[in-house]
Amino acid sequence: MIYRHKWMLLLICLSACNELEQNKYYPPLEGPIKENTVTLDKNFNTIWPELILLTQNNTNKIVKEQNGLIVAELVLPEVSKYIDCGMMNDEIYVDYIHRIFESSLTAKVYIELKEVNSATSNIKINTDFTFTSLESGTTWNFDTNEPAVIWVANPAEGALPQRICISKNTLEANFIKKIRSL
Repeated sequence: MIYRHKWMLLLICLSACNELEQNKYYPPLEGPIKENTVTLDKNFNTIWPELILLTQNNTNKIVKEQNGLIVAELVLPEVSKYIDCGMMNDEIYVDYIHRIFESSLTAKVYIELKEVNSATSNIKINTDFTFTSLESGTTWNFDTNEPAVIWVANPAEGALPQRICISKNTLEANFIKKIRSL
């Protein structure tokens, strides 16, 4: 009888150690801050309507367009293509969250057009991301060059108590590429 309890205790301890190994979080490897601006040899009045049309064709909805500022909204179904929140064990963290809790990623893209001189304009792209774990309600809000750090309520024993998310700069670089072709 005593041996039976010892075996059960040993089995519980081993499974607890195994759980620690299974829930190892690795934060993202932060890259350099990306400059998300482009300068074009076009004046403000020429580029502005082209920029609005480009944004309409590449986003779900334009929320605002006035005084050289366009704000557009997107729903991004391929989360791991756009943001990096590290790894959980050998799995991409955002895929892990989606598999366990389901998730969503939305973005507000801010496109700011400024006239440098009568023949040149500067365009800056900044994106505000919202990554949400649907079942738990945990939300990460961050923008292009500002990572999000969120504390998790019940991390596995010995695991880091926070998670970090950063932009992969995919969305911003895609807009910059399209703007350069205008």
